[in-house]
Amino acid sequence: MRGINTNTESTQTIQKSTKKALCNKFINNSDKLGNEAIVVEKNMFIEAAEKENVEFEMVRLSSFEIKTVSLDVSNASNAIIEADYACSKTGKLVVDSSDPDVYLTIFLAQNLHIVIPKSKIVNSLEKGINGVELMDLGRGILCRESDNSVEEVPYNCRINNTTIYIIEDL
Repeated sequence: MRGINTNTESTQTIQKSTKKALCNKFINNSDKLGNEAIVVEKNMFIEAAEKENVEFEMVRLSSFEIKTVSLDVSNASNAIIEADYACSKTGKLVVDSSDPDVYLTIFLAQNLHIVIPKSKIVNSLEKGINGVELMDLGRGILCRESDNSVEEVPYNCRINNTTIYIIEDL
């Protein structure tokens, strides 16, 4: 005897396939911007980030914590931050730059690691976020214009490597 497929089950299946499509589109478009985007499970990511030989000079994560050495300096050569949103259409990330250390880290980190929960990948950011325009900082990173009084980015990013970790189970 076969079970009955409810509307809730159908909606969940559609949502999963939509999220997967958004994620794949984001990865492809992010790669075109020169970033490396990979999907990882939260526990696997935490385990790797907490290894003895892994050191981040700056850590700013809001969804979870990692036990690692952090000097908490904005001019870190190896930093990890969390993005607020990812746009599948453009491959770009929105980062909260109201924290001046995060803002500086975006420009100064040689190896920038960005975490984004898979649930925060959206199709489009054409209208900004809650009506607030977004400013392009380069390398596929956007910030809310109201976060900073800077109208124009005065210098170029020197990021050598940007790795985006799409956390599967957040």
